[in-house]
Amino acid sequence: MSQLLENFQGKAMDERLQWHCPPEEWEVSSDKQVLTFKPLAKTDFWQKTHYDFRVDNGHFLFAEMTGDIIMTTKVRTYPVHQYDQAGLMIRFSEHCWLKTSVEFETDGHAKLGAVVTNNGYSDWSTQNFVAGETELLFRIRREAGDYTIEYAEQEKDESAQPQWNQIRIAHLFEDQNDQTPFQCGVYACSPQGDGCHVEFEYLHIEPLQKENK
Repeated sequence: MSQLLENFQGKAMDERLQWHCPPEEWEVSSDKQVLTFKPLAKTDFWQKTHYDFRVDNGHFLFAEMTGDIIMTTKVRTYPVHQYDQAGLMIRFSEHCWLKTSVEFETDGHAKLGAVVTNNGYSDWSTQNFVAGETELLFRIRREAGDYTIEYAEQEKDESAQPQWNQIRIAHLFEDQNDQTPFQCGVYACSPQGDGCHVEFEYLHIEPLQKENK
């Protein structure tokens, strides 16, 4: 695989990036140097478990890759409705994917976690997190078919190395070997209503090396 280092500093993005369900309103702001967009209402990624519905219409900006990677982003989320969310996603098909984000709640806290979907069934692991607007770094590492999902809060000194915290380690069953292509990138959705907007400062996808584990 080759690396992709998209810093959203110009109006044109890396030509390898493409949308799954593009939002109606999105732009790359050369002034703020971010990708910003507003997720549409009733958009989500979920398969069957507990809620007994299937939905696969969230907004996902991705590149197709193979092999072991490390993917990072910095995202600011301005939520309005319950479950508004934005973060990173890895996807093989609508039946096999994972995503990580903070999902907004309306009762004074939010849920930081990950959804892992295998064989058409989703599960959701969470921990309580501060509610409201968030600015977080997310990281996913693929290594030999397994995925380590992590987050970090922005250090006051932005030149300092992030302090990564593990959210989850998971496996995706459609990941057969290092040559199996998969989609990876940033996503956002608003399952309840519109009004949320999100800002991604960068999307970096690099070959996984020992020194960047």
